[in-house]
Amino acid sequence: MPDGISPASSIHPPLHRNTSDFTEQRFTSTFTGGEFFLADHVVKGRRVLPGVAYLEMARIAALKAAGVSDREDTSVRLKNIVWTQPIAVGEQAVQVHIGLIPEENGEIVYDIYSKPEEADGEPVVHSQGTAVLRPAGEAAKLNIQDLRASCVEPCSSAVQYYEAFRAMGLDYGPAHRGS
Repeated sequence: MPDGISPASSIHPPLHRNTSDFTEQRFTSTFTGGEFFLADHVVKGRRVLPGVAYLEMARIAALKAAGVSDREDTSVRLKNIVWTQPIAVGEQAVQVHIGLIPEENGEIVYDIYSKPEEADGEPVVHSQGTAVLRPAGEAAKLNIQDLRASCVEPCSSAVQYYEAFRAMGLDYGPAHRGS
């Protein structure tokens, strides 16, 4: 990781450090492309931040901004999520910010953005949404047998799916593959 950030000193793999000031509650991450979630997620030859990484950034940032530990009995519900422009990492590291704004109703609005090289350029918003914190409740229980019975189409093998993805330009490496 650049800027003296080590995996042990970062907040979470996709969320590196708190860079808040009086103008904004903000967290900043610097991605080099060597991160497992980027190195093994290649779209049309480009290392692209997976959609789930944006969700994890928002989840952890909301908890940290609220002063809640990831291990406490609090759940985060993300809603109104929009992905507007992918974050691709090439030869140069990419610095990404997530800004959070608390609303009067207790919800937290977030923007995941980057700033262009030019000082006067407008920030590029990559994703945005709303986080709602609430006490963790009992997780819904699903009946696996009922779910399997509802799947009437024959299933393809994982290998067939990944071959189809590769033909579409999505190259999922080992860290992004299930069995």
